[in-house]
Amino acid sequence: MLIIVGRSDRARRSAPRLVALTLGHAIIANAEMPARILAHELVHVEQFERWGPFYVLAYVVGAIIGALRHGNPYIGNPLEEEAFRREGI
Repeated sequence: MLIIVGRSDRARRSAPRLVALTLGHAIIANAEMPARILAHELVHVEQFERWGPFYVLAYVVGAIIGALRHGNPYIGNPLEEEAFRREGI
């Protein structure tokens, strides 16, 4: 499921730029989402299907690993690294 969310001009100026977020089989994204980000988020859908109910735990453990290895829980998270590779970054 892909949910496109629009943002008001005020929200664009005041909120951090969140392009997309995957929750299980749902990808919540703003209308500005590039195709490469969709590819990235679809990797997270595949990971959710692979890990099932343990996906959230795997993501948290990955964030801890990322923080310890790279000082950044997002960039160093192995689940994110897989998504970045498939995205083409």
